[in-house]
Amino acid sequence: MPRRNVYTPEEQRILDHIAEIGDEIHGWQKDQPKRIANSESIINYNTWSDPWSPIWTDEAYARNSRWGGIVAYPLYVDRFDMMNYNLLLEGEPATRAMMCNHYGGQFTQYKQIYVGDEMRVFQKHPRLIETLEDDEEHEGPRAWGYIQRDCDIYNQRGELVANHKHCLDAVLYDKPRAQRYEMPPFKDHWYTDNQNKWMLDISDNEFRRGADTLYWEDVKVGEALGHTTLGAIRLWDMVSWFAVKEEEPLWPTRLYRERRGATFTNPYDNAQRFGIEWHFAADMSNLMANPRAVCFSDSCRNQLCRVATNWMGDDGMVVYHRNLHFMQTPHWDCMVGCGRVIGKRIEGGRYLVDLETWLYDMCRGNVTDAARCTVELPSRGDGAQGKASPAPADFEEALELPARDSLPVGTRVRLHAPKSMEWWPDEEYPLEGVEGTVFHKYLWREALGEFTSFVDVLLDPETSKNPLGIGNELTFRLDQVEVL
Repeated sequence: MPRRNVYTPEEQRILDHIAEIGDEIHGWQKDQPKRIANSESIINYNTWSDPWSPIWTDEAYARNSRWGGIVAYPLYVDRFDMMNYNLLLEGEPATRAMMCNHYGGQFTQYKQIYVGDEMRVFQKHPRLIETLEDDEEHEGPRAWGYIQRDCDIYNQRGELVANHKHCLDAVLYDKPRAQRYEMPPFKDHWYTDNQNKWMLDISDNEFRRGADTLYWEDVKVGEALGHTTLGAIRLWDMVSWFAVKEEEPLWPTRLYRERRGATFTNPYDNAQRFGIEWHFAADMSNLMANPRAVCFSDSCRNQLCRVATNWMGDDGMVVYHRNLHFMQTPHWDCMVGCGRVIGKRIEGGRYLVDLETWLYDMCRGNVTDAARCTVELPSRGDGAQGKASPAPADFEEALELPARDSLPVGTRVRLHAPKSMEWWPDEEYPLEGVEGTVFHKYLWREALGEFTSFVDVLLDPETSKNPLGIGNELTFRLDQVEVL
């Protein structure tokens, strides 16, 4: 039974391995495949993230904005810190299966990135963090919070541009995931003509503020943000995302295999395959007990961010973005982005607005991803005639959000349709009236500190009308949940 700071020899080998690799990668990244934020790189990334707003892709338009030219879409710095951390995936000493239960990214942005900027990355040590309290024991596997990478990114002027943390829930199981779970049956969602039209209407009519400046003084706490969608997510969406983000260098297969040693034998065809293929090929995803290929979690993250950038317009700047990937999303589902303003404040002379955004899976009914985002907005002025006076320096207004773990484990609940959007053009919300029990999907609870509006529910299989066929351990907003 796991106890805090009391480890088996096998667990200690994992800790030692992470420390050893951490010593190797700590410091300025030397094997950094990408350094220059050139025009093609930025515009390709911006186009995937938001192809509709000219501030990201039209040089003439951007030149007349407050930025004086094209800047990189928020989260673009993720392209510059993807190399050395992969060493952590090699040479795993454990005889049991190490499984990362969720993907979370935390970005803090200090400077905009312009075409031609050169990035330098300082990699901090990866860290495994105890999830147990002092003298606490629990049934089940050993789990750590895992800050897999923690990078400071600087530009050629030595200015700190951003910090990026990649956070996981690392659990040491007794056997691989594919042996622990029976692969669920999967029922494709059949899109009706009305649903296809509805998706197109949302996509074609996304609210985009553009050059219509949003001032901090005009923001109302509690207001809803506009919806976003990619429609039914296709394999092409994931291939194009992989290309613009370049999560791995686009090396030919032979060179990749020689340099990385990252292949393993696929039991379906006895061929050497790459792990990243589980985002593209169903057979590779099946090895992880998924019924089909799953979307990149960070592509979902960028759709979340577009909820914020559409709302803030050209003059705003995303200065903080922290996302949580509640569950893997299969290809061909439709994600719909939502959001609301949860606070506004002044901090160090900066006019800040805090947002909460999330993605609904239109086909299944659950929340797949959420984010906390802070944007900096311009102020109306300094008290000149016709302008609002500045708010006091200690000003802060915020919604009262639920307390962390406001529904204890074991609470019985019933689900209802989301209130934030019109869901199903042809039929009722598929989980209306379904009952279940609150549980904790993640053992590293501190990682969820900001995500208090969401709850994990284990649905009752015998009463569920849920046709999703991707499991019953799902996440929902608290405003969808009725306590029984």
